[in-house]
Amino acid sequence: MAKYGMAIDLYRCTGCGACALGCKNENNTEASKFGKSYNWADFFIKTEGTFSQGNLKHFVFPTLCNHCENAPCITACPVNPKALYKTDDGITMLNHERCIGCGFCIHPCPYSDVNLDIAKVQYSVITQNARSYDNYEPHNFYYNTDAIIPGCTSSPSDMVEFATEIPPDANLYYHPDTMDVRVKDKCEKCTFCDHRITLGLEPACIEACPAHARMFGDLDDPNSEINAWLDKGYVRLKNNKGELIGMTEPNEINPKVFYIGDFGPVGINEVIVSKEKPVMKVYPNPSNATTNIEVEVTDFCNADITVFDISGRKVIISDNNYRLSPGKNTLSINVSNLLSGTYVVRLVADNQIYTSNLIVKR
Repeated sequence: MAKYGMAIDLYRCTGCGACALGCKNENNTEASKFGKSYNWADFFIKTEGTFSQGNLKHFVFPTLCNHCENAPCITACPVNPKALYKTDDGITMLNHERCIGCGFCIHPCPYSDVNLDIAKVQYSVITQNARSYDNYEPHNFYYNTDAIIPGCTSSPSDMVEFATEIPPDANLYYHPDTMDVRVKDKCEKCTFCDHRITLGLEPACIEACPAHARMFGDLDDPNSEINAWLDKGYVRLKNNKGELIGMTEPNEINPKVFYIGDFGPVGINEVIVSKEKPVMKVYPNPSNATTNIEVEVTDFCNADITVFDISGRKVIISDNNYRLSPGKNTLSINVSNLLSGTYVVRLVADNQIYTSNLIVKR
């Protein structure tokens, strides 16, 4: 039986938020309100140093339930049988039928708080939905009868009347434990999209990531791709305040979400054990015809090259047309059809993304 975990490559991650939108659309989570984010996929973001001193560092950690091996939320759940439990494949699962929404699971979880504003934290992986005595509903926005633009557009409640669903764009699915649409008196969290896994699909956050910065797989399989990622070195989050667990540091709850690489041009090398950031050389630069790309890899692999213009449009695409050998490789692309300007060359190979600027002159 597989034991699932997730790795997130911070070097590939751009912090675009597509993972969070993919999760929200897949699981019909509601908008933030009253000190709760309701995001099963979220972020911890921090900035250190100052631009004027030349030591500015920016970090983005995509976050989700860590599906800890010894999850304290399970221990705290007061119902019998427990609403929170471990599946055979390592997922910390929540059974909605048994959950009473008491919120006891939130308090011992180091990644969760009942109210983000009061706790002064950025995210909580477990969220307590509205209680039966609250005077608001999940997806309260769609009960609003006011037009978004008076005299021009419909109101949120009009959308619900037309769609006959709350939310009106609800993604409906079946799972024996989890509900597809949010309701009162429940606590909720990421399930690694188990309803998708059972159909042979990946979690929605992985499918949505345009940078392929996430890897989901079997931690017990030494030959799995996620373990190949983890061999580069990793850290884990200790709590929702941004403290980190080093690769060799023991941890009692043993979270199963891992972070590898560096975020952005300045990373976190002081706490991550990983290989050096890959370097790609592009020459001649400026160029007006044939451009050479030199890159070094550790194993035989395929490579694809994409060239983007300054607006982000792909102007050259070459998918897996190159076969690389261990050591230095020199590839060539023809830029004679490109207009003068600045471009970005991206090469993907050997589980790494290499980028460099290219100036074309006519």
